[in-house]
Amino acid sequence: MKRLIAAVALPLLFAPFACAAILGYDGLEPRGQTTDSGPDIATVDSGPRVDTADAAETIADGGDAGPVNVLPPTRPPGAAVASGKGKTIWLLMKHFYLGSQTHTSSKSKEAWREWGYDIDHVCTSDKESRDNVGTCLRVSGASTDVLVDGDFCRDNNWGSQIVPIVILSNPGVEDTLNAGLLKGSGTLLFRIDDVDDGADDPYAPASLYRASPTDGDWVPKFDGTDQRAIALDSVTGGDIAKPKIVFNLGFIKNGVWASGEPQRNDLQLPLGSFSTELILEGSVITFKLSADHTTATDGIISGGLPIAGFESLIRPIAENGGVCPGTTLYTTLLKTVQNFPDLVIGATNLQATGVTCDGISVGLGFDLMPIVPPTTLKDPGPPSPSKCGDGG
Repeated sequence: MKRLIAAVALPLLFAPFACAAILGYDGLEPRGQTTDSGPDIATVDSGPRVDTADAAETIADGGDAGPVNVLPPTRPPGAAVASGKGKTIWLLMKHFYLGSQTHTSSKSKEAWREWGYDIDHVCTSDKESRDNVGTCLRVSGASTDVLVDGDFCRDNNWGSQIVPIVILSNPGVEDTLNAGLLKGSGTLLFRIDDVDDGADDPYAPASLYRASPTDGDWVPKFDGTDQRAIALDSVTGGDIAKPKIVFNLGFIKNGVWASGEPQRNDLQLPLGSFSTELILEGSVITFKLSADHTTATDGIISGGLPIAGFESLIRPIAENGGVCPGTTLYTTLLKTVQNFPDLVIGATNLQATGVTCDGISVGLGFDLMPIVPPTTLKDPGPPSPSKCGDGG
């Protein structure tokens, strides 16, 4: 079924990105991880990415031979209040990791394993997924490996289940998307306030905006001198000081900025000439700041996508490619995705045994570069007319 959809539907779904040269995966070794879900789990709270050596050291230090799971950083000691001496920094997303590339931009079928966090606090190996123990119940008809975690128990069914369908149709989609970012396509923009010097800061609130595309008028340099306009629809009342998405309790731990406690985020993801809505429950965003707090790498967007909200994500992409709601291709795609849930939306840590899974775990990556503080807003105008027309 995956190959049928990839061969027929997805060339249209992702037509806006255009097809790049086919990049084969033959000969690449997967970064497989064997997990054994014993009663104790050694956790790593050291930022978005953990090397195997770091994980082994953590196990040794904790005297635990069980699996190591990677959790978002926890707030450092200190009051979560403004210091009064911090600075404001602006960072623009310049590279996006969809799930087909590792953190070093190497292409791999197993790249999805490096992105995301263990948001359900359960380590699920091949055996546990096959036996369906310790997690929610697989959807009837789902593959027995649909619950398997990535490296260090990362939850990322977006990368393991959905991205492969995309890659079968368009292996170059991630390259094309990032080439567009370098040329000035719409992207995401963070403003972090009250940033103090040092590796720890218990209070560093942030806002998330969409940066408008440059429309070919100029090409960003990504050297700290660029100044981008903010998309008008990412703020309230035409006021840059009133972003629609805020992280009031953001903080910095061991040089990693974190958005705070998991929360629902309705993100508008820019995709070339248009954007799509990514609804995430229990969402956490992190990225590793450079020592001088001017750049950031190893960014992660992690959370659970309600299966009921998947259509809001895929519909703009489908319509932009001329695949219309109500058609056989569109209906088949939505039906196939119904088999991919591995989380329980609304449950503690998005997980519960004995309950049918109804959410898809998501792990995305990104890198950031500094920009000059924005001073202007830009009306993106009405959305492009749907190729499907009003009637679908």
